[in-house]
Amino acid sequence: MSRNVGIMKSILNALLLASTVVIISSASIGNSSRKAGVTIGKTGTGTGTLGEGMAGSGTGSTGSTGTGATGTGSTGTGSTGTGTGGGAPYQGLMRIERAEEWKSQTSYTTSGTLTNVHVARMILQVAGPPPNPPGQTTVYVNGQPVVVNWILDNYSYTVGGMPPAQMGAVISGSNLNPASGTFATPGGNVTGMKIALTAGGEIPLQISATGPFTPTSTQFLVTVDYVMNAHYIDPNTHQSVPEVQELRTYYTLNLLEMQQNGSAIDSRHAFGQPNLAGELPGDPNAPSRAVDFTHWIYQGGCFVGNNPVLYTTDESGLARMEFWGGGVGTGTCLAATATMLDMGARTTPTGAETVGVYIPDSSDYYPNDPGPGGLTWARLWTTINPTSQRGAPVDYANTPCSTLTLSATNTTDYLNWIIADTGGGGYVIPPAVFSHMCFALTNETTGPSWHYFGDASYQFVATTFPGTDCIPRIWWVGLNSSQTF
Repeated sequence: MSRNVGIMKSILNALLLASTVVIISSASIGNSSRKAGVTIGKTGTGTGTLGEGMAGSGTGSTGSTGTGATGTGSTGTGSTGTGTGGGAPYQGLMRIERAEEWKSQTSYTTSGTLTNVHVARMILQVAGPPPNPPGQTTVYVNGQPVVVNWILDNYSYTVGGMPPAQMGAVISGSNLNPASGTFATPGGNVTGMKIALTAGGEIPLQISATGPFTPTSTQFLVTVDYVMNAHYIDPNTHQSVPEVQELRTYYTLNLLEMQQNGSAIDSRHAFGQPNLAGELPGDPNAPSRAVDFTHWIYQGGCFVGNNPVLYTTDESGLARMEFWGGGVGTGTCLAATATMLDMGARTTPTGAETVGVYIPDSSDYYPNDPGPGGLTWARLWTTINPTSQRGAPVDYANTPCSTLTLSATNTTDYLNWIIADTGGGGYVIPPAVFSHMCFALTNETTGPSWHYFGDASYQFVATTFPGTDCIPRIWWVGLNSSQTF
């Protein structure tokens, strides 16, 4: 397959160190009816409000306006932007830039395009250009070894995927449809989807449906080919000598939906027993009690914010959300994103707020974890002390895994908190985030502000999409195996 195979690893290492980032973004469409498929998304541009995310690009939801910290946002009107790079590690020839979920997108397939489809996807990014010079060889001149540099002519990446992975991409702003083709795997040649990428190019691998997802775990089988053409000038003959380097890695990737179980808590007290409609019947003869919102529907179930006591006649106080997960996915975690359905702000008072994902210390919930059934402010995770600051090492009970600034409007789309360490010296996804996580304002002394999200109770009574698929969840991208051949 290769000449000078022995130096390939050092060339590849230098190649990855020299890699660059190409930003890809995704177009937003409208609502839809159910139709299942596995596709890859079309893209567009937008700017917005995601404060911190993984390296290179950000995503967001229609209608949420603002300015991102850096980079380009995605999905239609008024979407989120990105923060500083998270340094997601390369796995040989590629890395997973992020995972994301959106209500309505356009997806390319070999048979055409699907519009208004619900998508969950991982964004695969190939490595950057080779170093200059890209390599060396030894030539003997008058019996003495002489090291000669190669001169780079061209290089290319090709990504191939077997069903169910169908692919589409946006490269330098131009749409490039996928093509059927044959590519090599360790088990022999197969027919699937192929697409060529420039250095740093990105390609979405996704599942899609025109309505709700069923809880899903989808395996993607992907091969990334790297070919470099170079030459050197033989000092003996002064003639050009071609060199070809080729590397191929086969990946088994898993995209897993991990639904979360939990609700909101706030610091108010009620007199009497609140019902599922969110009413608080006054009873001066009843003792004050912390309210349990676990089974409340929509505007009483899942919310975060701060309405300071005595600011108005509403004494809701401070609110957070606490969620329990169902374990971890398979394989090495390459990316994770928490998503919730945006149900908007309350009518008054209202305001934009920055919401972070925090991880309680294990001593806070073990062995006396109340679970969702006992979720009240009186039993909140006390190690959570939210700020927006980061240090090294990062303390996830005080500094967020991810932040997102929400507007006072309702996008009725999924909001994405990309879980990664964007500061503190490395790419880290805390294992505890998949079993316990808290959403809180990064500054809990400000207000008034209040924002609602879909939850399990609301999904139970909803009759139209996306309300019929609004349980909070984490999308896990796992690397199950890789093989270079």
